[in-house]
Amino acid sequence: MKCKVSGKKITPFMSFGKMPMANGFLEQQEFNNEFFYELEVGFSEDNFLFQVNDHPKSNKIFNDKYPFYTHKSNYMVSHFKDYYSWIKKKIH
Repeated sequence: MKCKVSGKKITPFMSFGKMPMANGFLEQQEFNNEFFYELEVGFSEDNFLFQVNDHPKSNKIFNDKYPFYTHKSNYMVSHFKDYYSWIKKKIH
């Protein structure tokens, strides 16, 4: 792998193996198609940086169920609309 800053070779020193995406919020029928990526950490002796050697592509990270950009996630917008309706019924 190459350093993301210097472009020079980095030395992998630890692998956590194949990892699923965090906060995937999968439905049971999606389990067999879950995306995994190799989570390996490397060290650049050139600039003394630790870094994850490989990142999943953006479209694998930022999808309809991605929880942290609620205005861009149809799933989360729907969730909060439902939650608002539930609270409104409880209050009135």
